[in-house]
Amino acid sequence: MDSLKTRKYVSVKEAATEYFEKLISVSALYNLINSGQIKTIKLGHKILIPISELDNYCGKALSKE
Repeated sequence: MDSLKTRKYVSVKEAATEYFEKLISVSALYNLINSGQIKTIKLGHKILIPISELDNYCGKALSKE
């Protein structure tokens, strides 16, 4: 996750493999995106997730515990 510290956006696959360290699947991440729990930016056909959005999602999930 060290390489993510300088980045502002990641692809869905990068979010699943690097940010969540393979603890969540790509399809589960798409489900979160489609349900509106994680907001994205679309550039052409590419879907990018702001790192801040992933941080917010994790913060909300941790506060529910």
